[in-house]
Amino acid sequence: MINLSGTDFFISLSELMDLDPRLAIDWPIKGGGDATSQCEYILSQYDITCDEHDAIAYLLPYGAWEESELTSHSDNMLKLIWLIGCDLGEQGEAYLSGY
Repeated sequence: MINLSGTDFFISLSELMDLDPRLAIDWPIKGGGDATSQCEYILSQYDITCDEHDAIAYLLPYGAWEESELTSHSDNMLKLIWLIGCDLGEQGEAYLSGY
């Protein structure tokens, strides 16, 4: 299980490889385009959780959504999986801050 809850979350591909090699292959998002199906697959196949309030706290600083747009926890989880996947694909690591 990967729990994203807390004030900060950091993971690298090497740490992910130690936790679950399949997830380390499935999660990184490479290239542009719609990755909705990839993120939905990750959420359906892997045990990744986050407290509802922490998910909102992670997403608000991006400035892409108003708080009123973050009422669906399942949608918020999809957004987090996508953001982390992009960072893993581009940088090999992902960091979320809930400050």
